[in-house]
Amino acid sequence: MIRILIFLAVVFALGLGFAWLADRPGDMVITFNGYQYQVSLMVAAVAVVAVVAAVMILWWLVKSLWNSPYTI
Repeated sequence: MIRILIFLAVVFALGLGFAWLADRPGDMVITFNGYQYQVSLMVAAVAVVAVVAAVMILWWLVKSLWNSPYTI
């Protein structure tokens, strides 16, 4: 029961954070090697969340493959 409540609290906090960010438009500008990359804050936040999720899935996959011979 506690795990469900913690999960719901995390999902609620993420939703609240993204809603707050969506209400405050802004841009993020990155200057690298003479080029300027400009993206909205919402797109940058979604990209960060997507990269973190991809790394977590990749880590789970590598760990599962590494430990698979021992589970047979």
